[in-house]
Amino acid sequence: MKKLLIISYAFPPQHNPASIFFAKILTGLRKTKSPFLPVVICADPQTTLEEQDHSLIRLLPVPLVLEKLPSTEATGLHRLTMIVFPFLKRLPDKSFWWVRENRRRIITLCQRHTPAVIYSRSHYLGSHLLALKAKQETGTPWVAHFSDPWTTNPYVKYGILTHFLNRRWERQVIEFADRIIFVSAALRDSVMQGYPASWQSKCSVIPQPFDPKWYPPIQKAKRDAKRDRFTFSCIGNFYGKRNPVPLLKALSVLQKQHPDVYREVQVQFIGHIPRRQLLHPLFRRHAARIHHIGPVSYLESLKYMKNADALVLIDADITPSVFLPSKLIDYIGTQNPILGITPQDSPADLLIRKLRNLSHPPREIQPIAESCVQLFFASKRKDNPFRYTSHAIHDYHIDTVARLLRNELESVIDNMISDGRKK
Repeated sequence: MKKLLIISYAFPPQHNPASIFFAKILTGLRKTKSPFLPVVICADPQTTLEEQDHSLIRLLPVPLVLEKLPSTEATGLHRLTMIVFPFLKRLPDKSFWWVRENRRRIITLCQRHTPAVIYSRSHYLGSHLLALKAKQETGTPWVAHFSDPWTTNPYVKYGILTHFLNRRWERQVIEFADRIIFVSAALRDSVMQGYPASWQSKCSVIPQPFDPKWYPPIQKAKRDAKRDRFTFSCIGNFYGKRNPVPLLKALSVLQKQHPDVYREVQVQFIGHIPRRQLLHPLFRRHAARIHHIGPVSYLESLKYMKNADALVLIDADITPSVFLPSKLIDYIGTQNPILGITPQDSPADLLIRKLRNLSHPPREIQPIAESCVQLFFASKRKDNPFRYTSHAIHDYHIDTVARLLRNELESVIDNMISDGRKK
């Protein structure tokens, strides 16, 4: 059996999108009868500050070889260094020191396992840097997978030095990787802008997946116990420019213009909301209509998604936006109606509209409120126009995504063998 060497700072039980992705994709690859034995090199979760979700471990397939490399993230010296020199957090992110500490170990592990192909995925970006080192030292075929932009990420503010270094690392990764995968065409175009046109031939698009087997059955009894209110659920953490205010303002419009609907709705926020956002006056104004639940496990979040009447995606008001949140792909796996509050023509906006659901930029409060009304009344109809079929979301099904990734991995190996024969 061929060995697939996976390099990722994040891996179960760390609770973040990359860990959830690997739980899905490794299960999906096994279902395709993949010829690969996964060998995972990740950060030791006991040495990081990442939140942990041990339910993710139960989702991992076997057999699986796991090599945990220590990080200094949780040490007092590391924390003090980040406080004194905050720019180090952007070299390229907190995983950099994990890379520095394990550059020699990665070569030893490559020699021990002799993988047929290396696969790295960001976030975190240090995963690509460690894979770059392995590629340069061993020549093993390498596939680099991006879920977010690097130097063009609007959430990260680089200085002159940090931008120079990150741009240099980004270029090396794109140059040395044998195949580069992006989760959307918009992300591909953003990252590849300014690079040689010949490198475009190495690029492909494979979206985030959902796994229908992980969703629980609908629990109507629980929802009915809360006065049978129509529930809008927004799952995920808020941070930076991403905040719940557009939806709260839409509630104010409902309260004024559609009081009958306003009395019948409930908004659930499942995830972390910064204290400064919770202190917003609109939270107090609509307290009777808001149910804030803190962070939950991934499987628990799927339960909230499945039992919602409508799901709300709220993105930061950043234009242009190249983000396609993995949360949105989990949303569509429920086949529940979706309200997008996301920049126009973003990958999320285009996908929601493709499913004939409703999406508006964060500043369009009146249209957002009207869409809430539409979703409310549509739920009372048997022919709800915002429902969509499994066929419409086939491209995001775990079986489809896993098959595409397997094909890319095998293609890279075949190309390497073919090039070797030509030489």
